[in-house]
Amino acid sequence: GGGTSLSEVRLKVRHLGLSDRVHFVPWVQDVREVYAAIDCLAIPSMAEGMPITALEAMAYGIPVFARSVGGLSKLLGPNWERGGWTTGDGADDFGMGLDFFLRNGKEYFAKLTSSARDYVKQNHDSGVMAADTARLYRYLLEAKRCRR
Repeated sequence: GGGTSLSEVRLKVRHLGLSDRVHFVPWVQDVREVYAAIDCLAIPSMAEGMPITALEAMAYGIPVFARSVGGLSKLLGPNWERGGWTTGDGADDFGMGLDFFLRNGKEYFAKLTSSARDYVKQNHDSGVMAADTARLYRYLLEAKRCRR
């Protein structure tokens, strides 16, 4: 996203000499080319619900690094079991996760990202989500009838 800190972050990336390695991608309609071109997805947000970008990346087998906020901890699982790493609130923790990835490479995460793809397909596929939503609506309608 754009966020209020975008210009500050861009300046920091330039100052650190990382402009050739860090790319700020605007919103795109077809994400296949984006995910085919990246090695990892970093979500530095201080507040999130369940970001679609994390689900998409996992479905494409891309490791995800994020702060431990919102639904990300549950989504990524403990001990990198689903190809991602959630960190504490500090920028140092987040930076250490990205540093680990850059030092160890995508090959290290190959098995984990396969697990991530399977998890997304089993738990967040559009058919699964539609069935879960329908089940929730039926439950709420039944609860409303019981109160009458």
